[in-house]
Amino acid sequence: MATLTISAADERRVKGMGFLSNKGTDNFSGRIITVNGKVTAAQQRCIAEAAEKFGNGIHHRFYEGYRTVKLPHKFKIAVGGCPNNCVKPDLNDLGIIGQRIPNFDEDECNGCKKCSVEKVCPMGAAKVVDGILEIDKDICNNCGRCIGNCHFDALSDGTYGYKIYIGGRWGKKVAHGRTLSKVFTDKEEAMKVIEKAILLFREQGKTGERFAATIERLGFENVEAQLLADDLLERKQQILDAQLHVTGGATC
Repeated sequence: MATLTISAADERRVKGMGFLSNKGTDNFSGRIITVNGKVTAAQQRCIAEAAEKFGNGIHHRFYEGYRTVKLPHKFKIAVGGCPNNCVKPDLNDLGIIGQRIPNFDEDECNGCKKCSVEKVCPMGAAKVVDGILEIDKDICNNCGRCIGNCHFDALSDGTYGYKIYIGGRWGKKVAHGRTLSKVFTDKEEAMKVIEKAILLFREQGKTGERFAATIERLGFENVEAQLLADDLLERKQQILDAQLHVTGGATC
């Protein structure tokens, strides 16, 4: 288990400045706090400097890489590290949530009557049943809070991953996105799914409809199967070269 160097007091101190701890690590996610929505020129330079230094490239790959590609409608991507829906990923065309999947070692579990893991689980997914800890995967949101809390090292580690929502929409007709059945533990694989979603929307979406409507029309299972396969990327240039959505007609 990694040794953390940031104290709880420092975590609380910087939280008010907009820096949220990525639990179990010394890393933080930063959010921008403004005064009445206004950002000065000096503050903009600071934000730009932080983005250059700490950004991970999703902007270059998808905004700069696809901003000249015509899609049926706008396509919003939300990215957040908090598994508690803090950035509302399910209300965007595509949303990504950071995950920390607990690696439970049943052989190390002592089935304590007062289980420290059960105590810290905010979702109530961890419970001792018949002398052994059980984690209900249907309830667990992979927040990682339980990792490192077992006194007998039955839960000393976790696997980092990405949960992907598709088909969310905010506005006149709200639609909650649905999660793909797979939690992705490889970053590049998750990035490819994003790209495949954009390609699918370009090729199979109708001009003027949001991604949520495309998914509803095609069927979620159909769309998911395409996003988990490789055909869309193999036909990437063909899809990009096609004369699609050359007229307007988008309605919010």
